[in-house]
Amino acid sequence: MDYSGQPEEYVKAVIYGIEGVYDNAMVIFLDPNKKVIDFYEVMKNNGDIDKSTQFKIEDFIDISIYEDALKTMIERGGNSTLFQSLMEEFKQNNME
Repeated sequence: MDYSGQPEEYVKAVIYGIEGVYDNAMVIFLDPNKKVIDFYEVMKNNGDIDKSTQFKIEDFIDISIYEDALKTMIERGGNSTLFQSLMEEFKQNNME
């Protein structure tokens, strides 16, 4: 809360929503979603990010950590339906 400068109630409402009152605006996934690079380019084209920035977002996205964790959980066999589903989402978000 300190970092955002917003009141705690506001941050919780935006992240989690308020049942029956407000649907959360943010959806948080652990998947690194490499396709965010496309959105980064849109933001540069819109002027939200300086087009001449020296930073390349792809230098800050490491999909291997999440992929390795999913593979490990699938190998262990527990809750395999969940982890297989997450692996399919991972492939769609990061490999295509």
